[in-house]
Amino acid sequence: MFGDSSTLFQVGFARADITPPVGFPLSGYAVREGRSKALDAALSLSALVLREGTETAIILAADFCVIDVAFVTELRHRCALVAGIEPACVLLNVSHSHSAPGIGKYVEFGLPEEMEERTFYWETVLAAAEVATSEALAALKPARFSVR
Repeated sequence: MFGDSSTLFQVGFARADITPPVGFPLSGYAVREGRSKALDAALSLSALVLREGTETAIILAADFCVIDVAFVTELRHRCALVAGIEPACVLLNVSHSHSAPGIGKYVEFGLPEEMEERTFYWETVLAAAEVATSEALAALKPARFSVR
């Protein structure tokens, strides 16, 4: 059982850069026109792996504005395969940054010609999530956790 105060956990962490190129379409405002014009700060996807015995959970955090269910399902599936766990053991949290792309095919405000570059970016993010998960697994170290 996760959380037994006498149990030693293993914890691993990794982060991947998921910054799209300057000029990529962003999300977050219905009236936004145009594309990104500069880079103020990098966007990232972080993977935290928690393991206790044979139980493993992955918490992912990513800088996106919004995402669709199909993308989340694919992301959870791919990271679960890397870790050898069920997709239900993978949690994704997004920052809801209005200075980041939206992820998924729900993006109806974009032009049809943007779909190819968006799809390429989505695949890049999925691959980055797999790498971050793998690196976090490789970085597992003993840790104790308690709340008092």
